[in-house]
Amino acid sequence: MVKNVLPSRRQVLSGGLLLSVAWAIPSPPGLAGEQSGVEPDMGQVVVDWRTGLALYGMDPVAYFAERRAVPGLPEFEIELSRVPWRFSNSGNRAAFLAAPAAYMPRFAGYDPVAVGRAVAAPGNPLLWLTFEQRLYLFQRQENRTAFAADPRPVIAAGLEHWPALRQKLDATGATAGGTF
Repeated sequence: MVKNVLPSRRQVLSGGLLLSVAWAIPSPPGLAGEQSGVEPDMGQVVVDWRTGLALYGMDPVAYFAERRAVPGLPEFEIELSRVPWRFSNSGNRAAFLAAPAAYMPRFAGYDPVAVGRAVAAPGNPLLWLTFEQRLYLFQRQENRTAFAADPRPVIAAGLEHWPALRQKLDATGATAGGTF
């Protein structure tokens, strides 16, 4: 099931509770323990070209815990995969460190629809969805809509093209980024 990025009223009201127990945020189901504590082999993640921050400074755990894009703070910054990641609180930072692969965006933050076409288009951290406990970023709203309608074939096409595309990106030393 594709989850909508807009929180329900109930989720908004429970947001304070989520923050108060952030230290206890579990890894997304299905990925707990997978590569826990191990730096994932995903290639160069999409960064903000101005700051070099992963996910343009958004907190990757908040997409799961709060079901929204939340800016991270400098005081909760770490470096992983040669890229600085920011978090909105220490609990989210700890959850990420315990299982980084569970929270990193699939296809290193590149738009899965574009990746399925063998094109490296950086995703926008404000255009996102989670599907089967994985985070996907999209460059355009039309791509997000297409993915939401039928994610499995988009993911399959992306998985087919991702190894070669990632190798090409790694070989050129490209760091994707844009202005959002």
